[in-house]
Amino acid sequence: MGADPNRLYLEGIIENPIKRALRKQLKELGQHLFTVLGTTDGMVKLAEEIADLDPSHWGYRINIIDKAWDGVGKDGDRWWA
Repeated sequence: MGADPNRLYLEGIIENPIKRALRKQLKELGQHLFTVLGTTDGMVKLAEEIADLDPSHWGYRINIIDKAWDGVGKDGDRWWA
């Protein structure tokens, strides 16, 4: 018998609710962007521009976006982290 996914999800929220909420919002933002732009290519350009707002932390910022947007897209055009 494995761990209950619902319980693990709730434990993660209880452990760090702010991080979980922000990550969820960032994922939703990615989904909305894909809907508006229709392609992950446009999302890449925006992600890089956003990360570049703070060049000294570009790698950290793009990593957060990359992980949050994992799986966003449709059919053969998906964002894979």
